[in-house]
Amino acid sequence: MRLESEAVGTFLVVRLAGEFDAAGVEAFRQAVEEGLGAGELKSLVVDLRGVTFLDSSALGALLGRFRRLSQIGGSMRLLNPSLTVKPILELSGIYRIMPVFESEVRALGTR
Repeated sequence: MRLESEAVGTFLVVRLAGEFDAAGVEAFRQAVEEGLGAGELKSLVVDLRGVTFLDSSALGALLGRFRRLSQIGGSMRLLNPSLTVKPILELSGIYRIMPVFESEVRALGTR
């Protein structure tokens, strides 16, 4: 899995590509913790456009970050889930608890 992260305004944006599975979960968690660590950012956007596979450990990692951010008054948004990942997210119920955007501009709250 490839992972890139950057601060954009008040958001941490994490872009993932490849297979997001047990092998990539720790790197994802670490990137989010480091990005949010200073306390200046409390909102996370996870770009799933390049993700070709997502397993239960990855779903757990996404839900874990969502819970953590909710506890500190932050928010989490998903961006561009790929066609292979979209059905998994729908079945998992994630769409009911966090917003999903097709545009990074909208995910970041600007128009």
